[in-house]
Amino acid sequence: MGYWEPHSSSITFCESDYAKTSYIVELHNTWSSLLGISLWGVIGLLYANPLNEMRCTLGYVVAILIGVGSAGLHGTLHWVFQSSDELPMIYIILCILYMCAEHDAKLGKPHYPNLPGIMIVIAVFSTILYFRFQHIFEVFAIYFSLLSTMSTLWQLKIMRFSKDRPSKQVHDISLNTLLIYILVAIPCWFFDMFQCDKVLSVVDEYAIFMGMTPHIIWHFGGGLTIYGTIFTLCCTRLEKLDIAYKIDFLFGIPIILKENDKNKAL
Repeated sequence: MGYWEPHSSSITFCESDYAKTSYIVELHNTWSSLLGISLWGVIGLLYANPLNEMRCTLGYVVAILIGVGSAGLHGTLHWVFQSSDELPMIYIILCILYMCAEHDAKLGKPHYPNLPGIMIVIAVFSTILYFRFQHIFEVFAIYFSLLSTMSTLWQLKIMRFSKDRPSKQVHDISLNTLLIYILVAIPCWFFDMFQCDKVLSVVDEYAIFMGMTPHIIWHFGGGLTIYGTIFTLCCTRLEKLDIAYKIDFLFGIPIILKENDKNKAL
């Protein structure tokens, strides 16, 4: 018996339970949640929030919470930590939808002054709906997928089909981020969930994998997608406001420098 048994989450994952320690159910999925998701939020707060607007700050903070909640879920497979992972996933989409709606609004003059209140109401409704059906993972999966699809289509409209499209560099970062999410991260999640026997036959047999499953790729891909989405919407907003900025790279990660911060580039 592991420390957290019996498990109460409505979903389990492919990584072998308690393979490394009796106190952490899925060790690799736990650390990869923190490094693959939360770390992106920290980087965003430090290096990709040039206007310090609440929308971006909140988005990055929620990204950190997703990683912490995901680590709690994988470390315990307990329903409380499951909600601390899945609810912030809904909240981050609401943050991104708000960013899309107000990406070209003037500073201090939002297009939709009542939208924050509406988003709070939607978040409360989503929370009630979530706890009503938490025991049925498919309800969360469908609801999150619908919100995520709406967000993705809106981003594509801004990046590719708007009259005044952002710069090519921002467009390319946005597109590459989306492709990684669709072509790499999501397939890894499905393969890990529905081909678990094949996955375990490899990762548990060969020491080089140390028991790691493709779910850790989902974590890093998902975290990158959150960061890339908020990052490119921040860049787009700077361009709409005609504020000079520069995209630099910190160990290969794109960051934003305002014109008067270029001398701080690493």
